[in-house]
Amino acid sequence: MMRWLAMLLLALAPAALAAAEPADGIIMVGEMIARPGKGDALHARMRKEVPPIPETKGLRAYEVVRDDKNPDRIVIVEIWDSAEDHAASVRQINPDAIREVKALVVSMKGETFTR
Repeated sequence: MMRWLAMLLLALAPAALAAAEPADGIIMVGEMIARPGKGDALHARMRKEVPPIPETKGLRAYEVVRDDKNPDRIVIVEIWDSAEDHAASVRQINPDAIREVKALVVSMKGETFTR
């Protein structure tokens, strides 16, 4: 695992994991690199997409953070009860929102971890 990813998980996950029930589930970490100069727009757009945690089945935590050294780099950390809950939430995203985000992004990657 990349060092930055390990540090991010250590910083963000403890409180959310302590509050999350049951003890199984998944942690998803995604990285998006915005087109040059579009980091502000991508960060704002992804924060706009933050699902309401109490109303989203299986979602325990959702954080959108920026890299202090590279403002075009956005990292998203999500904690879910299950991969199925995450997949169901993705199906609810408006296709226009997906197109808007894709227009701002040069690259995307993600990793899923099991608790």
